[in-house]
Amino acid sequence: MATFIETLKSDYRRFVAARPGERFRAHHRRTQAGKTTAGSIARFTVGVLLVAGGVVLWVLPGPGWLLILFALAIFAGESEWLARGLDRLALAARVRVQRLRTWWRGTVATPPR
Repeated sequence: MATFIETLKSDYRRFVAARPGERFRAHHRRTQAGKTTAGSIARFTVGVLLVAGGVVLWVLPGPGWLLILFALAIFAGESEWLARGLDRLALAARVRVQRLRTWWRGTVATPPR
C-alpha cells in the first residue's frame, strides 16, 4: 500500500507529464476514476482549509496566493468546469510569462566595457 507522500509524488509526476492545457482535466479524470465519498469530503475539506489559510496569509507575510492555487487544483479534481477553466488560465499564463521573459531580456542592459 502506497504512503500518502508516495501518492502525492506520483500524482505530481502524472500532472507534470500531461500536456499543458490538459493537465487539470487529466487530474479531474484520474480523481473521478477512483472517486469515493470519503475522498471527496477529504479533498473538499483540505481545499477549504487551504483557501482559509491563503486568505489569512494575504494579511500576514506568507504565500497566500500559492495556497489558494493549490486549493483550486484540489477543487479541480471534483469540478470539470473548474478544471477546464484552470487549463485555459494556465495556457494564458504561459503566454504572458513568455512575453515577460522576452521583454525582460530586451530591457536588461549589458554592462559597459
